[in-house]
Amino acid sequence: VGAGETPPEGEAFDAMAERVGVALARLAETYPNRDIIAVSHGGAIRAAIAYAMGFTAHQALSLSVANLSLSRIEFHPDIEYADGHQEGSWRFVSLNEQLSI
Repeated sequence: VGAGETPPEGEAFDAMAERVGVALARLAETYPNRDIIAVSHGGAIRAAIAYAMGFTAHQALSLSVANLSLSRIEFHPDIEYADGHQEGSWRFVSLNEQLSI
């Protein structure tokens, strides 16, 4: 199944990934330097990681997100580069962290 295929009465993964990317950008702008916790299903988590890392929706489908796991991305709003320009930058921290008992 490709990212652009739409299931009957459903939504294609690439369309959902676009919505997730817009939401992440809005959250990062609205709440700079704040922690945001989102509880979601694996598809939206794949989409969030794809947005943060610049993956295509098709590439995101290769990620495996475990049930009841923790995945983390971070946005750093003011990264200054060697040439002097500043811009925000995403960091992929973890995928599928699980509590060990």
